[in-house]
Amino acid sequence: MGVRGLSTLVDDNKNLLLADHRLYDTRVIIDGSNLYHFLYYHYKVAVQYGGDYDHYARKCKRFFNTLTACNIRPYVVFDGGYDPDDRKLPTVLERMENRRTRAANICIKGRGCILPLLAYETFHLVLKELGIPHVSCVYEADREIAVLANKWKCPVMSNDSDFFVFGMDGGFVPLDYMNLTLCVFNQETEVASVLEPGQKLGKNEYCYIPVKYYNYEMFTKHFKKSDTSFILPLFATLTGNDYINASILANFYASIHVPKNPSKKGFKLNTQTHMLAVLYWIDSVESWEYAIQHVVGHIKSDEKEMVREKVWTSFHSYVNIDDFSDVEIDIILEAQNVKAGNEIENKDVPKLTDFFKQEIPSWFVKKLRNCEITGFFLQNVVVNHRVIFNCQIEILRELSTYACSRDFRSVIYGVTMNSKRKENEAFKDSRKNSIEEYDRDIKNTKKYYVRPQTSVINDATVQSLPSISQVPELNQSERKNILFGALGFNMSTIDVENDSSLTLLGILSYWIGHAQPQVTESHLWSVILSVFVLHIRALQWLEDKRGFGLQPVVPEMFSDVVKAIENASDKEIDNFMKHMEKNRSKPDHSSKNPQEMRVIHGFSQFQACLVDVIYLNQVLLSPVVIPSPGVILNCTFVYNLCRDLETRPKPDFYSEEILTKESPLHRLFLLWKDSVINLCQSASPDSFDYSNRGTSVRTKKKSKSGKAKKGKRDRVVEHAGSDSDSSDKDAETRDELTVNCDVNNRFAMLGLDE
Repeated sequence: MGVRGLSTLVDDNKNLLLADHRLYDTRVIIDGSNLYHFLYYHYKVAVQYGGDYDHYARKCKRFFNTLTACNIRPYVVFDGGYDPDDRKLPTVLERMENRRTRAANICIKGRGCILPLLAYETFHLVLKELGIPHVSCVYEADREIAVLANKWKCPVMSNDSDFFVFGMDGGFVPLDYMNLTLCVFNQETEVASVLEPGQKLGKNEYCYIPVKYYNYEMFTKHFKKSDTSFILPLFATLTGNDYINASILANFYASIHVPKNPSKKGFKLNTQTHMLAVLYWIDSVESWEYAIQHVVGHIKSDEKEMVREKVWTSFHSYVNIDDFSDVEIDIILEAQNVKAGNEIENKDVPKLTDFFKQEIPSWFVKKLRNCEITGFFLQNVVVNHRVIFNCQIEILRELSTYACSRDFRSVIYGVTMNSKRKENEAFKDSRKNSIEEYDRDIKNTKKYYVRPQTSVINDATVQSLPSISQVPELNQSERKNILFGALGFNMSTIDVENDSSLTLLGILSYWIGHAQPQVTESHLWSVILSVFVLHIRALQWLEDKRGFGLQPVVPEMFSDVVKAIENASDKEIDNFMKHMEKNRSKPDHSSKNPQEMRVIHGFSQFQACLVDVIYLNQVLLSPVVIPSPGVILNCTFVYNLCRDLETRPKPDFYSEEILTKESPLHRLFLLWKDSVINLCQSASPDSFDYSNRGTSVRTKKKSKSGKAKKGKRDRVVEHAGSDSDSSDKDAETRDELTVNCDVNNRFAMLGLDE
């Protein structure tokens, strides 16, 4: 939830409110929804081109391996869906707009950071791979985490300021104050040092990580009151959070002030003076009941009851942390710790109702809690009939990248709202018969109502979509056919036996067939080659770990890619990786080499298609294994490679050069590429954008005589969109214009078709 301004207060007073601490040999409850954001930003993983998921996966593993080295046992707790009371909707929409602004800054200036679309799926698969217990709450996780921490008497890790408020005996470790350097402490000499590579621990030594530690008593001890239990909950409520908008308390703020000769020492807020005034006022009141009554007394008569209810609800959400609200998450986590993938007994699954207040099948609820189904999307679909899409790195003058897979999502909606769709289909579009999608419309937010599909076509056969309750009754083949049918292509025509690879080819075909603006064959080549490169690097990493005597967990991968790599010679692998290495570095952009948003936008559309296929696969009880984005996509790599391929007049010769003609990798590349192209052309002959094929040129600077300088070629860059005012010019996207002839040969155009 977060308390506005509280993190700043702690930062300004960290010498008083935080203590140095050696963290080791303990359980720790981790705010998962906070951590997977933190790790991406902390390790500075590139985001400008859409997300480098292989780097991110490795950094996540490094973090958890660091905890393991200190005998710190992590338990990860995620937020669930949005509460149906819509209390957080204004906050979520405001964050959506803020993210769109940050995305625009990245597109224009190349600076800033937003979390890439597939970060959660990558992070979650790392947890599964490492066997780290994790659970999803029904709604917001903050209070449930506090309850669990008090039950287990262990600290919480997060950056959410709410944890400064909860009275947790085990304390709180802010992620921003963690030093993830492994250190050694000698208990005899009481000397601490950094753990050196290869260093072994002595008899009286242990590993730890240096952190800053917070306990609520470190805050409340600055007050004169004997009963300090209500101070922080009341303070958090009166300074504003997701329950309380501070503006409605304006009259109350006007009635309190900071004393001229303050008796309290240490609080030195530089901003938001009303927070300091609230602190002094709370120290003067006798009880929380009196405090709430006093606050409500300053509210307009027609708003008193509404404000009283909100203040009371907010206050007690911080105070009452004795029992879980819905799910005994400690049981789920301990069960996972004993046996990976342990099923929760039906009796332990709390009931959850859908949008129509009908009970959701227990199998679906169990998988939500075990994170086998992504709650922040699919629970919101089932319970709220509403989803909110956060802007990717994309061209803001084009359709949202999520529009590319909107038809596919209608199949997801068809399964999840099957039971009620027919009787409501004649109504005007609303959440009764559609899913309400909040998405970007140019630079604004727009609501789209997407009606559910009732069937899919697979191999010329119409297959009706099941309801959620009917899904477990279908066999794996039937569920897989629904997935392939949703992709809109006849997969039986593809000479690929591996279901994971078949699904990827279907995703690529769907993306290319629905992308607006269209993508190029270079986009397709780049994704396929990215899969090859990331698989080679993953296999090399596993081999290196085994060389040190370790037994690393093997991640899910495409078996035919692994087989091709294993059958290729070292020379062929080395040749391929040598050619690909240059594409892994961040490109240098300048006025002569601008960032190509057209390329990035295309890959962002691919990400939208991939994540939606992951969601449908989950709803269908995962009939297909879809490997992690960490072995599929590195967006810096595919951006560089795509631009490189577009400059090559004969890319087929280049593929033979880098993959070695007739090598196992080259044969697999041709099979995948040709299969996707055939699928696309069978659906539409004009699936690809060929305007950038051939030699790219830029308008040449003219000399004083008006003639272009000879011997230099560059790209022509044109701003996307029509005329606009000067304030929008920076946000316009640069698109390439290309010609398919040699512009320095005046007879070359005679060879072009009219």
